[in-house]
Amino acid sequence: MAESVIIVVSVDDEPNWRALVSARLERTDGIELVGTAAGLAEARAVIAATRPQVLLLDLHLRDGNGIDFVRELADYDSPPAVVILSATRPGAAVREALDAGAVAYLDKARSRAEMTTAIRAAAAGRTLLGEAVVEALVTEIRASGGGA
Repeated sequence: MAESVIIVVSVDDEPNWRALVSARLERTDGIELVGTAAGLAEARAVIAATRPQVLLLDLHLRDGNGIDFVRELADYDSPPAVVILSATRPGAAVREALDAGAVAYLDKARSRAEMTTAIRAAAAGRTLLGEAVVEALVTEIRASGGGA
């Protein structure tokens, strides 16, 4: 039986990053990038037109905040699973993104393999945190006295 294709949209205000994501995903079996957007206004239109299963989303966009957009998506009929891809140092933003409804959070510097793993996990309804994100959270917990 053929593997079903995961439909993905990427939202990031950096054109070079959008091009890199496109290049990474065009060579990936089972994942199809059907649209990109530079900001939230454009993202709303692309999502409405393509109805993706997974949304790759930057936190800081010129026309708004990614976490607020994740909250907004909860009101959509069949909202996409959200994978945050951010250059922002993990910490409180990770918790905020997950509380808002994101299912994965990765540092932008991660490999193509980790990005595709996150997309597949998100499409399957699983949560995934990148290695750098986990390390930052563990460090934060230990610094706050929450670790042994």
